[in-house]
Amino acid sequence: MGKFFSGKVTIDVNFGEARKFFGGDTRLRDDMTGKIKKFNSVTDALNFMGLEGWSLINAFPVTVSSESQTCHYYFKKLFDRAEIIKAATD
Repeated sequence: MGKFFSGKVTIDVNFGEARKFFGGDTRLRDDMTGKIKKFNSVTDALNFMGLEGWSLINAFPVTVSSESQTCHYYFKKLFDRAEIIKAATD
């Protein structure tokens, strides 16, 4: 999502988990501070995902309204056993 009067973007991430009843905030956050992670561009966000071990599978545009369009990106990641166990206990 672009920011008004700024070139920075934020990204929403859906890891396949159930959403909260009232939606919930799915924007990517900094692990240390909890603040919403901001990127200089979509390419910056894609590079971040790659550095985190995610591989881009597919990307396609989605028209939100006659004036607005967004892109959806599909990634995959291979996890080792320790990451799966840690995620299950969090």
